[in-house]
Amino acid sequence: MKNNFLRWTIAAIVLVIIPSQFVILTRNLKFSQSMIITVFLISLLALILILLLTASCFINPIPKLIVMILATAYYAAVYFNIGYWMYIGHQLHMSLFSDFTLRDMVVTTIGIADLRMLIYSGVFLIICFTIFVLLREFSHYFELYEKKRLALTSYFLCAILLGLLLLAIPSGVTGYIAYPLRETPETYFPDNSIYTTDSSENIFILQLESGNALALNGRLAVDGKPYDDIYYPEMYKIAQEDGILFPYFFANSPQTNRIQANMLCGIANNVVAGYSFFPDQINTTCMPEILHDAGYTTIFFRSSSLEFANTGNFLKQLGFDEIHYQDIMQPDDFEYKWGYDDCLFYKRAFEYLRKTYPNPEKLLVYIEVSMHHMGYNEKPEYSFVSRFNRTNQIEKYLDSYLAQDYCVDKFYEEFKKYAADNSHAFILPDHGAPLGLHGTVYANTRGAFNENFMVPLAYIPPAERRDEFSIGTKVDEFYSQTDFMPTIFELLNKQSYQNSFAFALQGRSKNNYEDCHVLTQYYNGGNIAVVKGKQKYIYSLDSRKLEHYDLVQDPYEQSPTVRYNISYGEFWEQYFCERFKN
Repeated sequence: MKNNFLRWTIAAIVLVIIPSQFVILTRNLKFSQSMIITVFLISLLALILILLLTASCFINPIPKLIVMILATAYYAAVYFNIGYWMYIGHQLHMSLFSDFTLRDMVVTTIGIADLRMLIYSGVFLIICFTIFVLLREFSHYFELYEKKRLALTSYFLCAILLGLLLLAIPSGVTGYIAYPLRETPETYFPDNSIYTTDSSENIFILQLESGNALALNGRLAVDGKPYDDIYYPEMYKIAQEDGILFPYFFANSPQTNRIQANMLCGIANNVVAGYSFFPDQINTTCMPEILHDAGYTTIFFRSSSLEFANTGNFLKQLGFDEIHYQDIMQPDDFEYKWGYDDCLFYKRAFEYLRKTYPNPEKLLVYIEVSMHHMGYNEKPEYSFVSRFNRTNQIEKYLDSYLAQDYCVDKFYEEFKKYAADNSHAFILPDHGAPLGLHGTVYANTRGAFNENFMVPLAYIPPAERRDEFSIGTKVDEFYSQTDFMPTIFELLNKQSYQNSFAFALQGRSKNNYEDCHVLTQYYNGGNIAVVKGKQKYIYSLDSRKLEHYDLVQDPYEQSPTVRYNISYGEFWEQYFCERFKN
């Protein structure tokens, strides 16, 4: 009775495992029926294969034990990939293990999953143990039947199932399951050989963390409660008094290392691996190297680990002469989970600049901060800028952003004292952040909607050239990070380049500009969004679905016109930006 009860319990576990895995994959694949069915069948066949292999090896206990261990390892790996995919949103790159040092791997993994990794690891070990017990019980169950006939039948069925698996799983299985099944567009690398300069003006780029332009400009409501104020008052004031404001400016990717490739190299349409992991594959010369060759000193300050996402090596490959993190800080300087306190980091960065480069000229200075990273933890030391009780995610987000914005004023004070006379300054967040418009308030790895990509941008011209610019102007047209290269070199050289938005900074009419932007969502099957004027087209590489949004009538992207079974080639030919087709 006891053994029967145990075996029936094990059978029930099997019945739970398969449907639960199906639900997990259904949720992850987001309505792509063909792929849901394919992945479900692959998982089911894999389980059957493992059970039959285990059962067929009961004659000798040693091979049976070996097969059970291998089977447990295999199925555990399947669950690990599913869990990784669900949490991170993208394929598991084998380079995480092959190309990283152990320290890099640990830092990156902990940075992604933080202390919850302990919980996940415990659950994962329990799953592994359960699978092993499950296989053992099934092998005992099969011992009740005729051994020889069962063994032959099992081997025959295993051969058939293995053949089906080889047909069902394409090559490149190291990717997450959707990846081999979708089309992979070609990344666009611009010809940056046209850029150089003999200017001595400095370039400062301040990269903030996660700025949802709709929320920051007071255009969101949650549960009927409007959040209708300006929630980046310091940056807004700086642009009003000394610069130009773009309330709605496009990031081209939803991840920091990817937007740096967009801004500093002009790379577009990257829906493959982030180039921070493979910087030697960047097939163009990037801004830091170009400016270095023109006699500039190129300096990068990052307030969080340079090992995360291989950032340090990536920045060296781009051409930065100096890369700083902890070396400019003091032992007692406070560090949040995702980096040093922004205000303190600005202070240390400018202390270093004043000491090392007392006469600022021909500098590219890129500063990246991140204390406002996703999680939006409460910061008691900035309670004086808090406006909310933090009862929901948007209030946590806005309070955290207000703390970040407060420190932008500290950056600007240091900047004005150090190099405002002969420096161009750009202030913008790296990418957006989801706050519930499309069902998620957590990760920006789902969908290609504006809340993941739309950020505010402030530009401050050199004080010596202030009269050339439309100070206090608010620009409502859309521009994007891939426009940075031509814009910066036009500002330095006073020479027009394709898709520079310098004319918008100077109040001139639009010239040599294609009003078209490509936004790429690498995660969850892959999406490419093309924005032309106020019309937006989102193409799913996974489901081959095309959604069209009129951003004038539907700014929150709730009511698309949908077409199905559209090939990537058709989408590319009909909707893609012309400058990226060359």
